[in-house]
Formats: sequence, structure tokens, C-alpha cells
Amino acid sequence: QPQLADALRSCAASLQQAAAEPLWTSGCHAILFHAGRSLDTAGLTGPAVAHWQEGASVNARVLRPGHPDSLTASDRLAAAERRVTTLAEQRQDILDAVASERRRIERNLHDGAQQQLVALSVHLGMLDGAADDPGEVRELTVQLRSGLAAAIDDLRALARGIYPPVLAGHG
Repeated sequence: QPQLADALRSCAASLQQAAAEPLWTSGCHAILFHAGRSLDTAGLTGPAVAHWQEGASVNARVLRPGHPDSLTASDRLAAAERRVTTLAEQRQDILDAVASERRRIERNLHDGAQQQLVALSVHLGMLDGAADDPGEVRELTVQLRSGLAAAIDDLRALARGIYPPVLAGHG
């Protein structure tokens, strides 16, 4: 897209240089407005702002500030600048959501799986001490298996929250 923006700006600039006076005979030539609208439509917000800034400046200087084309260029510039602001806000919202999700995952790992694994480690230590009592070994083994299954389930749930199965199946 940067190449498209550069090509459109280059074409508009070349046209302005080659045919400067005819482009401004009774107002701004439609091709200059079309170039700006093309940048807008292509979603090239930064280049659109630059185009409309130049257009508003030239229109105000060549035609006059109150001319309808000057007002149109100023309106288009304001709209492009609003899009820049909106995109910046949306970008920040996305960054905030990513940071929030990262904190949630960190909490879930710390409060869930990590605690369960520590408890399993304690049970393993107890199992080591109960080696002489087959009944206690069986009881601790059952607790370890149960705790391990719970830890695996929690990790699977956390993984599904990070990458839901619907994305794997439907992209």
C-alpha cells in the first residue's frame, strides 16, 4: 500500500507541476480531489492527511479560504485527521486489551497451575516418606493422580482461552 500511496501522490504532484494554471482556473480540478479520495478509500490515512493538507493549503492560497473547493479540502483534511485519531485510539485499545489479557494469563498460571504443581510436589515428598506404608502410598498416589489431572485440566482450559478451538478449525 505504501507504493500505491507514493504513486498517487507522485501523479497528483506531477499533474500540478505540469498543468498548474489549468488545474485552478475556476476551482480545484476534480482529479486532485479524486487522488485524495483514492487515498482515503485505500485506507492510506497518513498519506491522505498529507494530500489533504497540501490541497487545503493550495486551495486557500490560490482560490481563497472561503471558496467551496477550499472548504471541501479543509473538510476532507479534518475527516482524515479524525481517522488518524480514531486509529490511534483503536490501536491503544488493542494494546490495553493485550496487556490485560497477559495479566489475566499470568494470574491464572500463578494462582492455578503453579499452586497445583507446588501441592503435587509436596505430595511427592510425602509419598517418599510413606514408602513403608502401602495404604498411605495408595492414598497419596490417588491424591497425586487427582491433583495432576486437575492441573492438566486447568492448563488445557487456560490454553483454550489463549487459542480457542474455533480459531484452529475456522482460522
